[in-house]
Amino acid sequence: MILELQNVSKRFPIEDNLFGKTTQFLRAVEEISFAVNALEIFGIVGESGSGKSTIARMIAGIYPPSDGQILFKERPLQPEPAIQRNIQMVFQDPETALDPRKTVLWSVAEGLKIHRLLPRAQRKDRVVQVLHEVGLGEDVLQKYPHELSGGQKQRVAIARSLILQPELLVLDEPTSALDVSVQAQILNLLLDLQDEFRLTYLFITHDLHIVQHLAHRVMVLYLGHIMEMGNTGEVIGQPLHPYTKGLLQSVPQLGVKKSITPLQGEIPSPINPPPGCPFITRCPQAFDKCHQKPPLIPHEKRLMRCFLYQHTSNPSSLHKIHVV
Repeated sequence: MILELQNVSKRFPIEDNLFGKTTQFLRAVEEISFAVNALEIFGIVGESGSGKSTIARMIAGIYPPSDGQILFKERPLQPEPAIQRNIQMVFQDPETALDPRKTVLWSVAEGLKIHRLLPRAQRKDRVVQVLHEVGLGEDVLQKYPHELSGGQKQRVAIARSLILQPELLVLDEPTSALDVSVQAQILNLLLDLQDEFRLTYLFITHDLHIVQHLAHRVMVLYLGHIMEMGNTGEVIGQPLHPYTKGLLQSVPQLGVKKSITPLQGEIPSPINPPPGCPFITRCPQAFDKCHQKPPLIPHEKRLMRCFLYQHTSNPSSLHKIHVV
């Protein structure tokens, strides 16, 4: 096990009273627990506002958790250089992730400078080597981001994360800003790099079909809560939670007849979330008991947060379930 989150929550203060005490919070993530095995691709899916990027930024050390604990290789995550080097992040939009005033050489070599890993004379050779590994040549070294295509920019961003030889890459929707044809190239590149460098991926996306072909396990998030989690083939192939079903139905597919009602309405505000089940305001199967908050329980080799399945599960066995 390389990464573990234990009851992690993140709340952002948004309003104080006259005495400086915070009276209102944006509840981005609520009591999230999961573990990622070494060399695994672990997918996190959900709509915008579900808390995916907040989780990514906490793991990358950008945000501290409000509650709970994050463990990296069974040690509490700390802002130490050795740990920071081992966890790197690839952001959603390479256009904003790269400094427009700096060349590719400068951007990719920046991590080596910060962590003082190589003498200055050897940095360029290391940058050239990493660029070659992501499919770019020396001709891009002195180019600026505006001179590159979208796919080239994302390759530079990936090279920048690989330069420190990390063990865990947090990929926050790394293909959503790219054309469809380029998306496939970047996804294939990521798979090749994982094999070559023995990387572990935390892959965040809103596209369940990408996760279906890429991830070993998947966690479905809604309004900062885990709705369903388990092996990808089971969760995506046979979704049980009404939210997972709605997400899949909302993705257009040519020649496929839809039989499930797509998601209706908008995700509620995380400032004033609905009482009870987070999905109650949009769930086509909601009933009276959903005004209570359902626990996360094991059901058919996966974890579920839904009262529809609680009568067939044993909550006391939750700690015994480990989906691999």
